[in-house]
Parts: sequence; structure tokens; C-alpha cells
Amino acid sequence: MKNYPARVFCYLVVMVAVLVVVVPLSLVVLMSLSDWSAFQKDVFSIFETGPQWQNFVEAWEVGKMGLYFKNTLIVLVMSLLMTNVSASLLAYSIKKFDTRFSNTMYYVVLAGMFIPVQALMLPLYNTMSALGLLNTYFGLALVYSGMGLPMATMLYAGFYRNLPKELLEAAEIDGCSSFGAYLKVALPLSKTIITTVSILSGLTIWKDFYINIIVVSDANMKLISTSMLAFVSEYTTNWSGVCAAMVVQSIPVIALYLLLQKQFVNGITAGAVKG
Repeated sequence: MKNYPARVFCYLVVMVAVLVVVVPLSLVVLMSLSDWSAFQKDVFSIFETGPQWQNFVEAWEVGKMGLYFKNTLIVLVMSLLMTNVSASLLAYSIKKFDTRFSNTMYYVVLAGMFIPVQALMLPLYNTMSALGLLNTYFGLALVYSGMGLPMATMLYAGFYRNLPKELLEAAEIDGCSSFGAYLKVALPLSKTIITTVSILSGLTIWKDFYINIIVVSDANMKLISTSMLAFVSEYTTNWSGVCAAMVVQSIPVIALYLLLQKQFVNGITAGAVKG
């Protein structure tokens, strides 16, 4: 009974947290299935008019979601390859050599986590324009890879610092170079970290809006997050179309997380342990 007030408080906090998440999500789903003109008059008009499934068809066709899905997948694969390769190599070198210089570089990279994206917009545009990387898949992938590098390096470094040195030493005794030990021992053991980094970085790319509209101006090169702009005009917004587009673009992310949630949690745990 002594802990009763604390338990009640914890339950209340959890209930409030659930409401903060569930209510907006429920509203988005409700709007995606409603006729927008009827919804403006009555929030629960869906019970009179029935679900408007054509909203999802309209979102797919008008929002060019098929094309934008393809663009997003191309950028996603390129960016995740660059992020995982560069972050794992950087973290492995920090673990392997463990010098003052390597540790300093590690903290310099981590400092990138504290720089807001909005502060980089103008220099980013000027740099990408000077390099001729505007409106290119590689340009987008390069920017997203740089954005995800600090977090990915932190997770890989946390994992490699707890990797037994004996494994790497045994590989080198058997004739492997430092890079060979990384390639044949460290990297194969990093599957959970690779999964975690891919999910976190992939989610950032999937939902990003700012970088997308800065680096890309060609309508046929846009990513999935901009599909909802097709329902926004200067004076009006079709919120049913916007919400339908949001629901459609959320389905792959939710499905992927449910499929890989075990590896995701294991990767976060492995990368967060401090050695």
C-alpha cells in the first residue's frame, strides 16, 4: 500500500502518454476515410457517408506515390550503404587504435548530432549547387548519409568497444590484416547494429521533408514525404487527401518495424553498452 500513490501516478502518466499518441493517430485515420467537405461539418460524418476508400486511390494517383516510392527506395538503399560502411569503419578504427586523435575525431563526429538541420539549409544548398549534385539521387543519399553518420558511429562504437579483443587478435594471428579482421570478424558480428542503424536512418529519410525540398526541385525526383503536397494549394487544403497519403506512406515503416523489432531492440542495447 505504501507504493499505491506512486503506482497511480505512473498509470496516469502512461494513460496521458497513450492519449497523446493515440488521439492524433486516430484523427488522421478518421480523416483519411472521410469526405473532407462532410468532415468539416461533422467530425463523425463517416458513420453517415461510410468509409471513402477512394481517398487512398486519389492519394496514390494524384500524389504520384508510385514514382515517389521508387525514388525513396533508391535513395534509401544508397544512403544506408554509405552510412553503414562509413560509420562501421570509423567506429572500428576508434576501437582498434584507441589513440587521442581517434577519440577526438569520434567526439567531433558526435557533435554533428547537436547541429539543427535548419542551420544547414543555406550552406547545404550552396555546396550541393557548387558540386552539381542538386536533383540527383546521389546528392540526396550523400546528405542523408552525413546526417545519419553521428548516430550510427555512436552505435557501432558502443558495440565494437565491447567486442572481445581476443577475437580480432586471433584473426590477425591467422594472417588477417586489420581490415581483414574487420571484414571477416567484426562486420559479420554487427548484424543487430546494422539492422538498428538501417531502421533509424531509414526512418529519418522516409519522413524527412526539409532536405528533400532543398536538394530536389524536379517534381519527378521527389521522395515519398512530399506526396501530400499535391493536396495543398495556395488557398485550400484537402486534409482527407493529405491524411490518406500519410497513412499510405506509414504502412511500410510500421510493417518493417514489426518485422524487425527484436533485432532493433537488441541493436540499441548492444550499441548503448559502455565499455
